[in-house]
Amino acid sequence: MYDVAIVSDQRPGAARPESLAPGSQLYSLLGGVVLAVRQIPATGAARHLLLPVADGAPISGASASLVTERRDGAAVALVAFAWPAGREPQVLALRTGEGAELAMDHPRPEPLDPAALLADFDAGARARIVRFLVELPQSAFPRINGRAFAALCRDLLRAGGARGMSLVPVAAAHDDLLLWGGVVPNRLAGALTLALIAPDRVLAKAQPPLVLPAARGAPSIHLLAETFAQGALVAIFAPSGIAAARIAPAMAAPLRLLEWLERDRSVPERLREYVAACLAARAAREPAAAAALAELTLFKPLARRRLAAPEQPVGGAVELAVGCGKGLFVSGWVRDPYDVVEELATVDALGHPRSIDFRATRFARPDVEERYAKSRHLLADPRSGFAAWLPGPAPLGAQHRFELRLRSGARIALVAPPAPNDPALARNAVLSAMPVGALTPAALAGTIGPAASALHAQHLARRRAPEVTVFGVMPRRPRASIVVPLYRNLDFLRFQIAAFAADRDLREVELIYVLDSPEQRDQVAHLLDGLNLLYGLPLKLVVMTGNFGYAAANNAGAQEATGRLLLLLNSDVVPAGQGWLSALMAPFADDAVGAAGAKLLFDDGSLQHAGLMFRRHRDGRWFNDHFFKGMPRDFPAGCAARAVPAVTGAAVMVPRALFAAVGGFTEDYVIGDYEDSDLCLKLRAAGRTVLYVPQAELYHFERKSIQRHAGYMRGVASEYNGWLHTQRWGAAIAALMADYAPAPGGRTAVGA
Repeated sequence: MYDVAIVSDQRPGAARPESLAPGSQLYSLLGGVVLAVRQIPATGAARHLLLPVADGAPISGASASLVTERRDGAAVALVAFAWPAGREPQVLALRTGEGAELAMDHPRPEPLDPAALLADFDAGARARIVRFLVELPQSAFPRINGRAFAALCRDLLRAGGARGMSLVPVAAAHDDLLLWGGVVPNRLAGALTLALIAPDRVLAKAQPPLVLPAARGAPSIHLLAETFAQGALVAIFAPSGIAAARIAPAMAAPLRLLEWLERDRSVPERLREYVAACLAARAAREPAAAAALAELTLFKPLARRRLAAPEQPVGGAVELAVGCGKGLFVSGWVRDPYDVVEELATVDALGHPRSIDFRATRFARPDVEERYAKSRHLLADPRSGFAAWLPGPAPLGAQHRFELRLRSGARIALVAPPAPNDPALARNAVLSAMPVGALTPAALAGTIGPAASALHAQHLARRRAPEVTVFGVMPRRPRASIVVPLYRNLDFLRFQIAAFAADRDLREVELIYVLDSPEQRDQVAHLLDGLNLLYGLPLKLVVMTGNFGYAAANNAGAQEATGRLLLLLNSDVVPAGQGWLSALMAPFADDAVGAAGAKLLFDDGSLQHAGLMFRRHRDGRWFNDHFFKGMPRDFPAGCAARAVPAVTGAAVMVPRALFAAVGGFTEDYVIGDYEDSDLCLKLRAAGRTVLYVPQAELYHFERKSIQRHAGYMRGVASEYNGWLHTQRWGAAIAALMADYAPAPGGRTAVGA
């Protein structure tokens, strides 16, 4: 191993150079980079920090160092650094971590002789030195990479005693990425690392290979590498020596991965996992690798493995393992009545484990305990369910292996089923992985939140431009633009449009419907076309390319709007009479008004919304509530126009330019919750007021669309949105609600 140190602007040390032993040497490499080789003390900080010093002052710039041993056991340091430009140092030394300076006997560099450099070292040390030098362009000095450096690397491999071998193409992950295979010399044991050396440069450091033991003969090696590596040398470094494999050009196009796995049923499971792991490592930056990984998981998934035998003292299963780019969300259950499980770990194809804290977020699993009801291995704590978040690269679409690691050292293998490859489906799976009762603030912040937010962002990133269709002739200068999002529920659409058409107040209004369930496109287009012919009311239909949620649908509609004022209206809201639009527009004669909300009624005529306020849950989270909800329609306080903390998004009017200036609805809430209060709080932060206008009366047949959304799982999405809303606005809400004191009977009175 070696360390890379950035050395700059360091004050000279006080220690005086001293020579501990003869035999130090300075070699010139390429591009002004030199290599210092010197014996150093066998122990101490010198082995971990060595900085080049010229005439008592540190040499600025990057440096890379390696410490190894000669055959005689002496410790030797190799330090690569940039030669000081424009001057010849009189005294060149290596400064140790303890402050001592080890002088170089010959402070002028000589040409590098690979054979002389490596002569006093055994095979393992030669492998470490050659690897150190070959990887210099990737570690510290990219400028030296080129044809001359590639030739130097080939000379180093020869001097290091590299054995020859070859790699041939086995299968193609995609057009530019092949799986290569070959045979490893028996003497190369232990962990292998690779470097690709083309004729004109050293390529990027290769991913570790997979070595599979053979029943007889030499083990096999497999490597996933680019097709441009054909003709390159693969330098294979092992603790015991070096091999150099020539990548042979493909004589014919190799089979695609799926075809290869289908034809050759003898492919070891570890090799299939290795390919998946390599694709997963590339997926974030290479769309073709992500596609190949998704196909591999869909068509050739690993067999699911769990331990669910009631007669066994330990049981467990990983039921969901979803990569989110930034981490891995894992949920399942573990039964450990005798406390013999040390850890749960995810294990990659090369056997590298990463521990998962499955004990942090636990919850009851009655379904699991029912299976074990007749078992003698009963739990004192019934919370066998768990959910966990493991930060680190983990792409969507990969399948994952796990191990229950027992305190004795025994391992119980678990394999999760394939996770959804679609980020929206994966997000919904995460939101349904825990019961609402287990959603503590800690679980939301540390487990559900990171996964749901990352997957939701990936889902939104898939949006494309919506399709827009106009029925009739839209007004050139509309009084206002009304944006109505549609999702699945069309039950009230005819009634809403009929009420609009009968209201003279809605003439010269731009009416925009945004369909967030594009599978209904033809049905909705046919319906709007007929309603336009029936009423002569011009309509615009905006069809989203997928279901991206309430906020995204409203924002897309606002992009199409041209009116000065923007009314955002739910599809399950129907006017109670006429003249309501003018009443809602009237407050905007005052530029200080940021939003105005209507009086909304339940179908029995009682108050559903007379302004929105905030209440604090016992765990500290704020949630939205409505003033005077359930009171009679003519309840005096509900008939008074006034400033309120916020208004519902079911019927809210905002100046269109202001809506755009604050960024519209915030889109990182899932499905449809808290976007309205978030918007009002953004408008307040911009210095505007929020008003309740009771003269605008409409019926609201509440939550008829959201109930049809697959992602609205058992209230978990609402809990997540509430947590997110509190994280963002908690302090502002607390200050705001200080102006709204509780009234007698527990209701909240209007503030000053």
